[in-house]
Amino acid sequence: MGEYSLIHEGKTADGTGASSTPPRHGWRRRFAWAPIPLFATVIAILYLLDIRAAAESRILLTILNIVFTAQIAILVAILAARTYLAEGSPALLLLGCGNLVLGITTALIGVFSLNPNALLTVHNSAVCWAGLFCLASALAALAAPKSAPPRRPVSGPTLFIAYAGIAVAVPAGAWLALCGLVPPFLVPGQGPTLLREVVLGVGVVLFGLAAVFFRLLYRRTGSRFAEWYSVGLILYTIGLVGVWLTVPGTPLNWTGRAAQYLAGLYLLAALLAAQHKSGAWQLSLELALQDTEKRLRTLVEATFEGIAITQAGRFVDVNDQFCKMTGYTRRELIGASVSQLAHPEDSQRVMDNIVAGRDSVTEHRVLRKDGSVIVVEAHGRTIRGTDGRMRRFTAIRDISERKRAEDSLPESEDRMQQALRVSRSFTFEWNPSTDQVMRSASCASILKLSGDEAVRDTGRRYFQRVHPDDRDRFVQMLDNLTPASSGYLTEYRVSRGDGSEAVLEEVGQATFDASGTLVRLVGVTTDITARKQAEAALARTTELLETLLASAPLGFCYIDRELRYVRINDRLAAMNGIPAADHIGRTVAEMVPELLPAAQEVTARILASGEAVVGHEVIGETPAQPGTARYWSESWYPVRDARGAISGFGVIVEDVSARKQAEAALRESMAELERFNERMVGRELRMIELKTQINELSAELGRPPPYQVEFRTKAEG
Repeated sequence: MGEYSLIHEGKTADGTGASSTPPRHGWRRRFAWAPIPLFATVIAILYLLDIRAAAESRILLTILNIVFTAQIAILVAILAARTYLAEGSPALLLLGCGNLVLGITTALIGVFSLNPNALLTVHNSAVCWAGLFCLASALAALAAPKSAPPRRPVSGPTLFIAYAGIAVAVPAGAWLALCGLVPPFLVPGQGPTLLREVVLGVGVVLFGLAAVFFRLLYRRTGSRFAEWYSVGLILYTIGLVGVWLTVPGTPLNWTGRAAQYLAGLYLLAALLAAQHKSGAWQLSLELALQDTEKRLRTLVEATFEGIAITQAGRFVDVNDQFCKMTGYTRRELIGASVSQLAHPEDSQRVMDNIVAGRDSVTEHRVLRKDGSVIVVEAHGRTIRGTDGRMRRFTAIRDISERKRAEDSLPESEDRMQQALRVSRSFTFEWNPSTDQVMRSASCASILKLSGDEAVRDTGRRYFQRVHPDDRDRFVQMLDNLTPASSGYLTEYRVSRGDGSEAVLEEVGQATFDASGTLVRLVGVTTDITARKQAEAALARTTELLETLLASAPLGFCYIDRELRYVRINDRLAAMNGIPAADHIGRTVAEMVPELLPAAQEVTARILASGEAVVGHEVIGETPAQPGTARYWSESWYPVRDARGAISGFGVIVEDVSARKQAEAALRESMAELERFNERMVGRELRMIELKTQINELSAELGRPPPYQVEFRTKAEG
């Protein structure tokens, strides 16, 4: 009836259809159109001026989206769903889906303001889908005959599936966008991608067409709802164009947003117009039935039970639920014998009750049209009508699922016991008035008990099993249970039947009578001994690791992919000259900015290759020794999450400044020695030359040479 109500919203009191010419509303109608040329003109001017200055406010944007778009769109979706359940209109279902997509998305946009690509991906995709739904809604409404009769109410599965699907799909799409699992709509430094332009462009076209067809719907029917809704869609389309033509934060972008926010007010005006016309918060106006027979028929059709009226053992009327239950149509059932549907083994008993005319509540089997068998519970009563004829009214409920559940109860009990054994748990029930405790059989292996002692006990005896250091606390906790605080979760130790000790985790729920007295306590107890032992071993390992990190002569830290310190030992903190606690949560750029380029280079290599970088040498300054160059040897290792993706980096740092300085001093000393040797060798050569000349002069004078000259090369030794 959604198409019917939208199309015939302008019906007159005598039930005739509204004229094809929509009603005139004077100044209100002219005022409604005024913002459209205004926003169109401002957007055109701002686009031509191409003002690039941008100002973006995450908080303001979130508030405006929720106030003017999200909550109004969700309200439209709720009212559309409410009317759809009453009338079964596909147009209303589509309208609700479109507004639900828009409402959920705009409510979530604030979450993505720190991720521009995710924001554009989610918003633009949602705009495209919402526009498609709105266009389909308008077309469905226009396709309905102008004088179509009211539709029957429908059940909720279709609506639930549609709305639940949207409620899951929108956050799922947002999650995929945040994880980068969908093609990007925005590339940093380059701007929107072609995919974004196409998707948002399609959304603009779809909303524009939806506005045109809702306007045609108004021209056809005079519907006040369609009138205001069409103007709102036109404004929203103009706003989308403004957003489409620029980047976030510019005057053009904010003007486009303002047009969308004003469009939200027009949608609210459409709802108020529909409520004013119908007097009820629904988008349909033709809900009231005019006589008792129609109200009764609506009640019968709305019930979840099948209703059958029989006379002389034959059906004279049935409701839709009974038809759905049996698989037959109403035409096939009217006049058919009840025995035709009853199972052969139950047919005589059913007919006996009908013939006797006695009130009865029976369970029997029914043969469906497809040959399958269902089990029903029938409540029958025979009433004499005003015409003197006896008619039997029977309410039939399909209890096949309940019967199957009852039949599978023993199997379910076995599965539960198996689950308890696997999880090392047992159930218990304590009656304080008798002090009797009943436990599931799985407690035998946990408490090391056997036979009846395992499943039957007393509270007093069980309390004695509780470790003395835990007993008073455990008993006091039970004494403190009240009707207002009737549940608990605790851990305690017990002595088992073989003398060993176990650690148990117990969750329980107490039941109290009207006077506030504890009458029953039920719960589940789990053996967590192995877990506690593992936790203790882990604690010892963690303590050992902490001691090792604290005493190691090397610096250590763990940083995430954003180069933010997650953990750091005191040795590395001292190298940086900043307390370890001040590092946590802050980035390398904030703590040691001079070392940022080196860190970025190494992490880029690791992310590209997936391999560790060992022995990477870095030189720089830190607040520990400002103005002094320090040398470090760093080894970077990728840290992976459960999926194998790199989630951060482990870094081991060794200060090698002293070694570097010693190496530099050694090189300088070697160079100085080489220079000295060169000077000494030159001096020796000059002395040999002079002695040789003196010897030669002495030989010319006939004198013996005064000097013994001997020169050996390095090769001669």
